[in-house]
Amino acid sequence: MSWTNYALAEVREIGEGHRALYSKTLIPKDSVIAVFDGRAVVLDLKPDGKIDYGKEDPNLLVHLAVSNGKFYGIAPIRYDEVTGADYMNHSCHPNCYIERMLVIRAAEDIPPGTELTWDYRVSDLVPQGQPCWCDEPKCML
Repeated sequence: MSWTNYALAEVREIGEGHRALYSKTLIPKDSVIAVFDGRAVVLDLKPDGKIDYGKEDPNLLVHLAVSNGKFYGIAPIRYDEVTGADYMNHSCHPNCYIERMLVIRAAEDIPPGTELTWDYRVSDLVPQGQPCWCDEPKCML
C-alpha cells in the first residue's frame, strides 16, 4: 500500500505478529521516507458519526476526508502487499510527519536504529475513541 525508501528504512519484527519501521541510517530532517498509495475507499458513516468499516481493516486505511456522511480514504490494493511504511506506528511525540495526507517526512534528524513514527491523529478525521498507546491517560485516537 505504500512506497518506502528502503535505503533509509527497514521493517523489523517487534513482537509476535507485530512489525514496525526503523531507520537503517541517519535520516536527515525533511527527507521523504515514504508515500502512501492504494485504492480509493468510500464508506458510510453510522448515525453516531463513526465509520462503518464493513470488510475493510481500519488499521490499514489512510483517512483523507469526511463529507456529507461519507468517509474517503485509501486502502491496500491487496492485503498481501502491505509493506514498509504501512507498518509505521503512532506516537504522540513522533519523529516523522505526514504531508498532504500521503507523504511521510522526517521531522528531525533521525539516528540509525530508531523506530519511525507519526501522529495518526492528524489524518484520522473521524473520532475513533480508541485509547492511545502513550503515557498520557486521556489521550485518544
